[in-house]
Amino acid sequence: MEDSIDFKQLEKDIIRYKFLYAIIWAINIILIFIQIAYYYKRQIKLDIIFLILTGLNILSLYLTYKISDKYNFLKYRYQYYKKLSK
Repeated sequence: MEDSIDFKQLEKDIIRYKFLYAIIWAINIILIFIQIAYYYKRQIKLDIIFLILTGLNILSLYLTYKISDKYNFLKYRYQYYKKLSK
């Protein structure tokens, strides 16, 4: 167990990951709309661009999961150490 926790750095990390989490969700939504619009514009034909968009969407969903996991870890770690310091 660590002897001292830098609460200010932990707060900065939480804010950073919260911002990244919001950005990556916005990218997810934009990619989904682009993918749906492109799919219907091309009259429901699969091609390389659609597959690239699908791959990017899968990648961004994975990044969302990893960022969310780290964000929640830091948030609960902060809450835990805050309770211990009281």
